[in-house]
Amino acid sequence: MEKSYNESLSKAQYYLLLFMALGAFWFSILLLSGSLLSGYHLNDDHEMLYLNEQFKERTFLDIAVGFITSDYQSNGRFRPFHCVHRTFEIYIFGANFTYLSIYTGLLATLTSFFLFIFVKELEFSFTESLLFVALTLVGNQAALWWKLGYNETIGMFMLSIALFFLMKSVLARKRWLRHLYDAAFVVFVLIMSLSKESFVLLIPALIFLRIWLQQIYTKQELKRA
Repeated sequence: MEKSYNESLSKAQYYLLLFMALGAFWFSILLLSGSLLSGYHLNDDHEMLYLNEQFKERTFLDIAVGFITSDYQSNGRFRPFHCVHRTFEIYIFGANFTYLSIYTGLLATLTSFFLFIFVKELEFSFTESLLFVALTLVGNQAALWWKLGYNETIGMFMLSIALFFLMKSVLARKRWLRHLYDAAFVVFVLIMSLSKESFVLLIPALIFLRIWLQQIYTKQELKRA
């Protein structure tokens, strides 16, 4: 495994070019497939139209709290962060589905970016890091990035940030810095799990991954890690 960067580029330049390349990839797919400008989809997009109508008479806080409450009482779902995020999306972009698609494309780019950094900084090669991103996000699961109604979209973004802080914690040399990164890791794991209930199933695996990587990269005994 290797962590080397192109000798002619600094680390910041390397990751900036990577971010731009990932953005070009996702927005090319969204644009060439017609998804970026396709507008309203019947699958879950009606929720956005409903929220947009609510803003004519109610405040952001009132709508968000009402969304969380109705989602739990009517559907038996507990997705408070998804509800707040969806309300915020409509507050900012309204029912403009082109703007919402651009925002979702940006989330896809950022999610890919954080997943790549997570693996690359753990000393995997460029090819291995890119393959990890592709296997995670490209395929049938890519529907997250063109179907605007999915709550997994923001959940995957939060997961990618959680993995980023997990990596930072494992590689941190100072104890106080490791604790700070661990705290950020826990916060984003909790936010992830509040985006959709199924993400809760990932929590034991993420805890095991944190301990396992700590043991590998610091050579500590498993109990100490």
